[in-house]
Amino acid sequence: MQEIIDDFYTAVEDYMHKIVEGKDAKYYSSNIHVSGLDNCPRQVVYDYFNFPKRKRTLAELITLNVGTYLHTVIDKALKLSPEFDVIHNEKKMNRGLPKMFTGKCDNVIVHKKTGKKILQDTKSVRANAFKYGFDRLVKESYKKQLNSYLYGLENMGIDIDLLMITIFDRGGSNTPYITDVSKRDKREMEDLFSIYSNAVLNYEHNKILPPLLDPMFDTDKMWQCDYCLYQGITCPQKIAEKKKK
Repeated sequence: MQEIIDDFYTAVEDYMHKIVEGKDAKYYSSNIHVSGLDNCPRQVVYDYFNFPKRKRTLAELITLNVGTYLHTVIDKALKLSPEFDVIHNEKKMNRGLPKMFTGKCDNVIVHKKTGKKILQDTKSVRANAFKYGFDRLVKESYKKQLNSYLYGLENMGIDIDLLMITIFDRGGSNTPYITDVSKRDKREMEDLFSIYSNAVLNYEHNKILPPLLDPMFDTDKMWQCDYCLYQGITCPQKIAEKKKK
C-alpha cells in the first residue's frame, strides 16, 4: 500500500509543479519581478541569477494554485459584470518599468457609474491573517507592488484614478476584504527600484551578495526566511542562526 501512496503523491506533485511553476516561467526567469519589491534583496539576487533552491512542497504548490484560481474568479466576474468595463487584463508592464524589472497587473477596469479608472489586484492569504485586523492584511509588499504597476502604467500613458486590492481567505472562512491603496510618489518608487537593481548589478560585476537579514534590525522581514526556497541550500541564514544559539 505504501508504494501506491508514494506513487500517487508523486503523480499529483509532478502535475502541480508543471501547472504552477511552468506558467510564465520564461517570462519571469531573467528579471526582477515587482511582487518581490519588499523581499530580502539577497533572495532577489538569487532569483535573478537562478541560484540552486529547494523544490516547493505539494502544500505550497496547492496554495499558489488556489491563488491562481481566485484570480480567475475575479477576472471572469469583472468581464461579466454590467457595472465595469475591463480595459486591460494581465497586462505586461515591461515597457513602463525600469530595465531589469517585470510584472503583469491583474486588471485595469472602469466603473461605469463613476467613470473611475481602477487598477485592481487580487491576493489570497491564510485564514489566520484575518485575525490581526484589516490594516495588517494589506502588506507593505502589496502596496509596493500596486504602486509599481501604477508607475509602469503611467509611463505607458495609462492614467489611473484608484488603486484597489481584494484579499481572499484561501480557506473561505472570512469575507473577502476590498479596500483602496494610497498612491506613492514616483521618486519613492524609483528609489525602491534602485535598491534591487543595484543589488543585482553589484553581484553581476563584483560578485558581492547583499547582506543577510539581521534578526535585530530586520525583524519585520525575518518571517521571509521561513518560506525562502534558498534557505539551507544557497543561503546560510538558517545555519547562521543556529550557530548563534
